[in-house]
Amino acid sequence: MSTRIAFPWSAGLSRRAWPALLTALTLACVTPPAPADASQPPASAPKAPPAQTTPPPAPAPAPSATNTTPSTAPPQPPATPAAPASAGAESPCDANWGNGRASIIQLGQRQDDGKPLQPFRPSDPMYPYELRGGRFLFGEKDSIVTAVGRFEARKDAEEALKKVEAERPSAQAFITTLGPYLLPETRTCKVTRQARGKNPTIEAASWLLEKAGVLLAGSQTPCKDGRLTKQVTVMSCDGMKNLLTDTSEHACDHTRPVETCVYTLEPGVVLFEHEYTLNGVTSVRARAFDVRKKKQVYKQDFSNGSGLPGDDTANQPETDFEDVDGDGIPELVVSVPDTGQRTSVRKWRQGKFVETRSP
Repeated sequence: MSTRIAFPWSAGLSRRAWPALLTALTLACVTPPAPADASQPPASAPKAPPAQTTPPPAPAPAPSATNTTPSTAPPQPPATPAAPASAGAESPCDANWGNGRASIIQLGQRQDDGKPLQPFRPSDPMYPYELRGGRFLFGEKDSIVTAVGRFEARKDAEEALKKVEAERPSAQAFITTLGPYLLPETRTCKVTRQARGKNPTIEAASWLLEKAGVLLAGSQTPCKDGRLTKQVTVMSCDGMKNLLTDTSEHACDHTRPVETCVYTLEPGVVLFEHEYTLNGVTSVRARAFDVRKKKQVYKQDFSNGSGLPGDDTANQPETDFEDVDGDGIPELVVSVPDTGQRTSVRKWRQGKFVETRSP
């Protein structure tokens, strides 16, 4: 996979500190953070969208900024659509991918004409947005789906559907799930109907990623009794056989999912980095597998503080995986939280991360 996207922590604020700081700002401003558009994963280096003199027409406004309450405020003008991502340009982390397990209310479908899509609005999730059907296992190739809402619970989708039907009786809206999000856009491994019927891992997955000649299926359980589980299953290229499974369990508080980043360390060796932030502390669980030999070859767990005042771990060194030299393979980096100054950089060599001469 490619390098991480450049974020504010690269200018001195640590990546682990940023989610906690953003949470503090969010509580102060009552403004939710904006996840990436699921239908258009960002490139590894963000680029400004092309100028557009005539934006595509936006669908009529729908219910509100929550999944269950109709909106009384006039709709805001559509956000400037992002440029479509090129094949293979997805972020290495699934926080920027689509979640094929979420239910949506579909308003319509049309042929893909190549125009930029209306993005999903986290601040108004019931405003119509668009998805490329071909990027999902159950979607139709070359189709554009117009939808509202994203629901983890079916009952929430059903309640919202009643309101949509009352306000848009001619829309013929219905609840659907598009199936696992597919990465990369151009794939060699194909999942057949036979595999879908035989392997329940496929149906339960949020995304399917082709990597090192195999398929990876990512899924996450809901937060229940304070715990959730993130799982990545390595399958054969046709999806018929499960080869190995990596499971990561976390304490949770219903506010955010586990973020999983997937990297190739060397041919056939894949690294899974699972991270979850709770109470200002980010826990990281990293595992590398040789998918050809079907065995684990590396593991490491660590935690990073929030960097906020009053946090006892704020002054402790921060550990992270970063592609420092831009070769597509992440290094294990230790840095000073306040300044971001690197104190140690370890490169993957012969089955382990080895210290380099210069940070």
